[in-house]
Amino acid sequence: MSTQLLAAVIAALLLAGTVLFVSNSALSEWFYRYSTNDAFAHREEQRYADKLQAYVDQHKLSGTDTDALDQWLRDHRSVLVILRRDGQPIYNAGLLWTEEASADDAPVAQYEVQFADGPAQATFLCFFENYYFAITILSLLLSFVVFVAVLLTLIRKKTRYITRMRDELRILEGGDLEYTVAVRGEDELADLARGINDMRQAVISRQQDEQEAREANHALVTAMSHDLRTPLTALIGYLDIMTMQKCKNEEEHARFLALSRSKAQQIKEMSDRLF
Repeated sequence: MSTQLLAAVIAALLLAGTVLFVSNSALSEWFYRYSTNDAFAHREEQRYADKLQAYVDQHKLSGTDTDALDQWLRDHRSVLVILRRDGQPIYNAGLLWTEEASADDAPVAQYEVQFADGPAQATFLCFFENYYFAITILSLLLSFVVFVAVLLTLIRKKTRYITRMRDELRILEGGDLEYTVAVRGEDELADLARGINDMRQAVISRQQDEQEAREANHALVTAMSHDLRTPLTALIGYLDIMTMQKCKNEEEHARFLALSRSKAQQIKEMSDRLF
């Protein structure tokens, strides 16, 4: 059973790894196709624009408060932002444009953000790491479910077998030793079932031997009783004759006494053979 359990764990791990790879690849590919949709990209950019506007309003920021804007970007690592005013960059993440970039280089989608010193046009570049992270978590959960399902399938199968063995042992406890315990597989449970069947056969064989011995003893006692009854009856008869003094003379009395002794000796020899 331990070998089968180890094999099941290895198989479950391989299957779970395959599910993890396939599901993560498939979901990532699906999301990549979905994220390239302009409507989805616009919703994500608008969501970050609303978050940036709320942050600006909360801290009453101006377009030159670069430290506060850097902090906002550190809190939102899945997006980069470029702020422009009158077509000129006033803030960037240091990764997209330099100060020399012209307005023609900027992406089309821009969102107005109201600062304390006036409005600015914000351009967002979203990376969607949080979505890919969620996909990875979902794939891990799916692979874990597969792993647990494979193990539970084996455990449930073994549990059903143990339950059946319990019911079959109750049948044997009830006295039906002719009932054969089912043997399945080649693991420790199967060895246990074989051992129970061997023990059952040994008990049956011992009971048969005991029954044969009892029958033989009964036959011996019956035969010995018959053999003992004849000389014992004769002995009682001789003793009755002598007791009632029906002997004609001393010679007849001595003869009956000798016959009684002979019958008593015969009974002794038979009892010695009996015991």
